[in-house]
Amino acid sequence: MIHVADEEYYFKLVAVNERGSYVSIFDGKTEYRVGSAMSQEVKAGHGGGFYVCESLLDLLKLGPLPTRSAMLHAPWAVCLLSTGRVLLIMVV
Repeated sequence: MIHVADEEYYFKLVAVNERGSYVSIFDGKTEYRVGSAMSQEVKAGHGGGFYVCESLLDLLKLGPLPTRSAMLHAPWAVCLLSTGRVLLIMVV
């Protein structure tokens, strides 16, 4: 995790949908927009919450994503997030 001025930064892999929007690879619906605030209640059994990595290296080490993911075969991008805000999205 990166710490700068009391903020924590995280990385998340997202999909690029047919409209060019950045969405959750898993549900295909949760949208990520630069500058937007994000929040979601954490629920057991993958029922809610955001899954992020503490470093870009951890993101690259992710194992196979769930085969039931809605956007598994779409192009992907990397989001840089800080305490619930999307700061940057890089298409990979």
